[in-house]
Amino acid sequence: MVRHWILLVIIFCAVGLVSACGESSPVTAPAGQAEGDSAPRMRELPTLYPTATPLPTPFPADTRPPEPTTVVPTQIPFDQLVVDVRYAIPILGLDRRIRGNVAGEIEVIDENTGSSLTLRNRAGVILEMQQALPRATIEEMPLECAACVHFEYSLPLTQESGEGWLTDAQVLASLENYTALFLGPHFPPGTAIGLRREATPYEVAHSVAITADGQVWSWMATETEINGPYSSMVDAEQLEHYLSLVNLEDLPDSLGQVCYQGAGREMLLLTAPAGQRLIELRCPEHYLPGQLQQLYLTLSEAVEDKLLGSELGPPELAMSVEDVLMYRRSDGSGLRMKQDGRLNAIDGEGIRFTSTITISQALSLTSLLLDSTLMQPGVSITNSESVSNVIILRADDGVYELSWSEVDLLLETAIRPWDDLLDALIRSLPEDNSDERAPAPTATVDS
Repeated sequence: MVRHWILLVIIFCAVGLVSACGESSPVTAPAGQAEGDSAPRMRELPTLYPTATPLPTPFPADTRPPEPTTVVPTQIPFDQLVVDVRYAIPILGLDRRIRGNVAGEIEVIDENTGSSLTLRNRAGVILEMQQALPRATIEEMPLECAACVHFEYSLPLTQESGEGWLTDAQVLASLENYTALFLGPHFPPGTAIGLRREATPYEVAHSVAITADGQVWSWMATETEINGPYSSMVDAEQLEHYLSLVNLEDLPDSLGQVCYQGAGREMLLLTAPAGQRLIELRCPEHYLPGQLQQLYLTLSEAVEDKLLGSELGPPELAMSVEDVLMYRRSDGSGLRMKQDGRLNAIDGEGIRFTSTITISQALSLTSLLLDSTLMQPGVSITNSESVSNVIILRADDGVYELSWSEVDLLLETAIRPWDDLLDALIRSLPEDNSDERAPAPTATVDS
């Protein structure tokens, strides 16, 4: 209360002091007005009065974490093409394509049939193609060369491309193998029977096809220009007859198994009135059924001339594809019988000679073996020297084997006709022990 009074006193004193100062100060009359003029005077006031500026009020610092910056994701074009390859042989009706994208997917396409297959996680293959294709040997395409390998490629990311006649054997073999692996073998339109053998340490991949009218096409995977067609040794009627003997429904999709290191896979195409079948073959020497033997031999002979330059051949097996029967005895003698009754025999001293028997005799002798129920399906040996006594027989439904060390009555009944035939052939040999023996006379055996 006392403070309030003191404040009021100070205010009054200040007001009085201001008033006293105003009275004692002389006022100068404005121009045109006499000093004695008694008119009242207006007091001039300032336009703006000073105001107190408040001190800034401190605010606490913002300790909240900053809002994260929104990052717009970059869209990766996974479906963008990285490599696009196309190769074709017009005369064979071959037109296939390989396309790879950023996602590492490869699409293998048959442009003629429309079939395709998409493979994933193939980034390594795509990279290899990017590196190999620009180095491929491509020449200018000859005019109207339907038998030449037409080739084109593009690498969109690096803006590289090429087109022309592919003459690079390595790239050719790679393209043929890759497309055949995933799309199957290619055969010309109208093919009745066809065979493709994949590459092995002994042979380049190759194909052969015989059309219904008897034209033969055969080509190696590395050929830059296809020769042919030429006429088959088997006419259309014979081919149709061979196919009519095949029971397509009873044949499995896959036959055989690997019987030596480096053996390759073969694909056999059959087109019969009952339909078309593609059968995978391995080791046809030991697993090809008799009903397919003639067709297979016809195809094999048609492409045989292209394989003559091979210096290294596959190992010799107990059976060859031409054999119907192989018999080997513990004394080292034995024989092989062909489908037409030809016999290749060997005596105990290793002397080789040939002879023949009639087809009816051959059928009679093989029937005795099959009827004995002693033959077991499949072949367990790889060569004829691995077992002392063995008979291997190619029947219509498969290949059978019989091996033994001791002979009982049932076995003796089954094998005696073969023993008699082999002994008669050996006795018919001249006494000259020269390795060059003249063909023995035709043997006859009572069945």
